[in-house]
Amino acid sequence: MKTILETKGLTKDFGGLTAVDHVDLKIPRGKIEAIIGPNGAGKTTFFNLLSGLLEPTSGEITYKGKIITDFSPEERSKEGIARSFQLTQIFPSLPTLENVRIAAQSRGGSKTTYDMFSRADSYQNFIEKSQNLLDKVDLNEEYGTQAGNLTRANQRKLDFAIALATDPELLLLDEPTAGMAMEEIPEVLDVIEKLNEVRGDLSIVLIEHNMDIVMDISDKICVLADGKTLAEGTPEAIRQNDEVQQAYLGALG
Repeated sequence: MKTILETKGLTKDFGGLTAVDHVDLKIPRGKIEAIIGPNGAGKTTFFNLLSGLLEPTSGEITYKGKIITDFSPEERSKEGIARSFQLTQIFPSLPTLENVRIAAQSRGGSKTTYDMFSRADSYQNFIEKSQNLLDKVDLNEEYGTQAGNLTRANQRKLDFAIALATDPELLLLDEPTAGMAMEEIPEVLDVIEKLNEVRGDLSIVLIEHNMDIVMDISDKICVLADGKTLAEGTPEAIRQNDEVQQAYLGALG
């Protein structure tokens, strides 16, 4: 199985606390990998290292064969890594379509990126791309809806579309179901699976603390505990792992 991103000995210390402790991980290309663990396991810190928001204390990150350990978030984005956060990053006062168009236009080159003298509807290719992305995340009936008026689940889908507008090959999803009502979670998970099916080359990594949420959609799961890799494997292997049962499932009851 081909690898799109790999970490070797990735470590992050905060004074006397080691939040991520020598994590070795290979992210498979074109698959869905979940990184799970209880609160305080180091999941978000690990994501911040992958996306460039934090610099590691030690270790190395390789993306498509290139060492990107010292790359800024902007440089990683240009390389093809996109990330969504626990709190959706949208423009609530703008229509849904405009939220995606702005992101799509950012990849249009210096001559087309932001020209104050051009009408928004003059960039038809960006509009069409944005509509296509909204269709893929099941927001085809929400083009003109003000983003702030969308349901929590639909705001999360919009967040996905905005990330996809930058043409990533690796999509990092930080607790995509956080703060949602239980009845909203299945539709968001369905969209994540759909994205992986529609774009077979898209690799997705999501972090979660609820194992039940990721069991059905993940090809591979990595369990973190106290900043270390506790176990890694298929969902079934993780479910049957004694260490996981004792350190994670037991803790959740």
